[in-house]
Amino acid sequence: MKAAIYTRVSSEEQVDNYSLSAQLNELNSYCEKNNITVHQVYTDEGISGTKEDRPAFQKMIRDAEHGLFQIILVHKFDRFARKVEISQKVKNRLKKSSVNVISITEPIENSPIGFFQEGLLELLSEYYVRNLATEVKKGLKERVLEGMPPGSVPYGYKSDSGKIVIDEEKAKVVLCIFEKYLQGDGYGKIANHLNENRIPKLRGGAWRHDDISRMLYTTLYYGKITYNGNLYESKVEPIISEEMFWEVQNSRSSKKRNVYITDNKKKYLLAGIARCGICKRNLKLWYQTYKDKRYYSYMCGMASKYKKVFCTNTRITRTNKIDAELILALKDAAEKNIVIKTPQNAQIEFAYEDRKKKITSELERLKAAYLRGLFEIDEFEETKKRLIEELKTCEKTRIVNKIEVKEVYQKFSELEDPFKQKQLLEKYITAIELYPDRLEIAWKNSL
Repeated sequence: MKAAIYTRVSSEEQVDNYSLSAQLNELNSYCEKNNITVHQVYTDEGISGTKEDRPAFQKMIRDAEHGLFQIILVHKFDRFARKVEISQKVKNRLKKSSVNVISITEPIENSPIGFFQEGLLELLSEYYVRNLATEVKKGLKERVLEGMPPGSVPYGYKSDSGKIVIDEEKAKVVLCIFEKYLQGDGYGKIANHLNENRIPKLRGGAWRHDDISRMLYTTLYYGKITYNGNLYESKVEPIISEEMFWEVQNSRSSKKRNVYITDNKKKYLLAGIARCGICKRNLKLWYQTYKDKRYYSYMCGMASKYKKVFCTNTRITRTNKIDAELILALKDAAEKNIVIKTPQNAQIEFAYEDRKKKITSELERLKAAYLRGLFEIDEFEETKKRLIEELKTCEKTRIVNKIEVKEVYQKFSELEDPFKQKQLLEKYITAIELYPDRLEIAWKNSL
């Protein structure tokens, strides 16, 4: 009989009986005692058993389907997979090729009770991983609540007697990166500057544009810790001001939307952001020439009988008149004390949604495990209560910054450049719509 030997360790299991050499020695010994020929040893190193797309694992499955061996030998079933759904899915796939998975340390008889034992071992393996992850998260959460970052020490800081303190030389580099970005330099240009000046990275190698991008998102630099989609106060001394951090975030958003910008979009306040109130299409910037001078106006590009889709909004208004109308609308909203939510860091928002999704998924899995009889009612209720409380905490601690429109109007009034005024408005406004008889502003997330 031919067998495939599969060994695996995750990054935190490189010791004791989990080591690759220990697994392989016992598996080879088992094959010698039972006259089993080894077709090939398949090894995945530093990869979790909760993942299905392990390179050696996938190659082994493909070889099994080509009939290259009849059994797969593992040291323990948790080496094969640490997730019940992955284990069952792959084993069912292997059964079509008449290939069985055997654990040399967990003998399972070919009977209904053996089937139950194998399923129970798989569930216990997944429970171990989930429970360990929960305990790790508890420790990380406690660390965050104490004002310390949960992960590794970021560039610009160093560890000193258990405390995280500023590394003066590297902090200058951090400040330089933020300043250069605000001056208009892109990620690549900043990375090239650091490489040309032989400024070393934290772990060696050349600076890349993604290194710069990641650093510009690091909230610890201004005294906040990002964890599970929420912001917490940090006891670590900041390197930059909060104003500088958010100025960079706003600039990043603007650059993503304005990679290619015409001179007219820079010159005229509503060019590119105003739309027709009737057909919802962007307004067209149109001009007439009089005495060798161009006079620009806004109009709906669909308001023409020659268009296949005809819009009834035939209003044509000079740019200066629309700008004046917009300013009056902003002033009116400011006087009404309208309050809106400010845009959040996209990375923070994504982390929050991701955590919420994982907690919801854990609740569903817990219910399924209880229905299988793997938990007593008391343990089930206790775990369910903990997850629901965690979900509520996740919702409550979600950062929602608010701002009054009068503050937006004040900032708008202080700016003289139409393009900068436009960038400011785009952060808080969903749309500026022009109707035949009026102009309306749709605010983002008004409260």
